[in-house]
Formats: sequence, C-alpha cells, structure tokens
Amino acid sequence: MRLAVSTVRFVERDPESTWVSSWLPEREAPLASLQSIKVRNRGRGALHGLAIGAGTGAVIGAAGGAIVYGVVSSQVEGSHGGAGFAVGVAALGAVAGAVGIGLVGAGIGAIVGAPTTVEFSDAPAR
Repeated sequence: MRLAVSTVRFVERDPESTWVSSWLPEREAPLASLQSIKVRNRGRGALHGLAIGAGTGAVIGAAGGAIVYGVVSSQVEGSHGGAGFAVGVAALGAVAGAVGIGLVGAGIGAIVGAPTTVEFSDAPAR
C-alpha cells in the first residue's frame, strides 16, 4: 500500500485463490474512500498462540504428571514418596506441557497471525 496526497495505491489478495497467495493487479482509489485497513500481525499471533498453548499445556501436563505419579506409585511397593513428591511430579508435567504445547501454539499463531483492523473516520480530531 502506498499513500499519496489524495490517492492510495494497493494490492489485495484474490478471494478465489486457495493455498497459493495470488494477488490482484494494483489498484488506485481516492484517499477519502479509505474506510479501513485489515492486516495480519504475525508477532501478535505468535504471542497469542504461546499464551493459549502454554496455559493449555500447563493444565494438561499437570494432570498427566498426577496420573503418571498415581499409576507408578500404585504399581511399585514403597514408592509413594509423599505429597511433596506428587506435587513435584505434577509441577514437572505442567512445565513440560507448557513449554511443549506453548511452542506449538506460538508456531501456529505465527503462521495464522492475529487479525488487526485499522478504522478511519471523517470526524475531526479533538
């Protein structure tokens, strides 16, 4: 997109294209007709994916760690280790899940991106 004094030149994606990014020819329009711009912010998408993935991974990892502790301690005699050990195993599972699934979420978020819309109005600034 290029802004001039009274016009804007832009290219847009072909809505009929599937996976391959096909662009329509460059067009020009009066600057006054510009109402909004929609973009995908890859960095913000990665942060959103990391946050969602880390939170989900921590919950799944903690539950998985508690289940593993329960299964192992029930099958091995004298290996109960107390409540502190159980919390430690669950915490280790939470950290592993948060890191693993958080990184996957960050990758997916970076690919998809976070949609951002910038709106323009004719109202004078106060």
